[in-house]
Amino acid sequence: LACAAHRDKDCYYQLCAMVVKKNRVLSVGYNNPKTHPMAKTKMRQIHAELDAILGCTPEQLDGAELVVVRARRDHKIGMSKPCHACHAVIKLVGIKRVYYTLDNPDWDNPMFGRIDF
Repeated sequence: LACAAHRDKDCYYQLCAMVVKKNRVLSVGYNNPKTHPMAKTKMRQIHAELDAILGCTPEQLDGAELVVVRARRDHKIGMSKPCHACHAVIKLVGIKRVYYTLDNPDWDNPMFGRIDF
């Protein structure tokens, strides 16, 4: 949770995503306000999920899990369910499960949703 809360304040949403396999964090990604100038997408920034995925090899991603956390500006935990574009990429690269935070005012006791692929 701390990773998402203390990351780049230029992004509207503060998210952190971690690729995890066998209880080991392989890559950490954050929302990034910069994107490639040739990008033909409505995404105005690189999403945390994609940033984390780009830090791994295909072998590392196969069967891995992704954890996505959002820290809201009011210092509460927010919904971090991946968007449709990220969902498609996650499925394509072979990640088997995604855990994402749900809206929750209790910072010390986060609640998670889950997507299985």
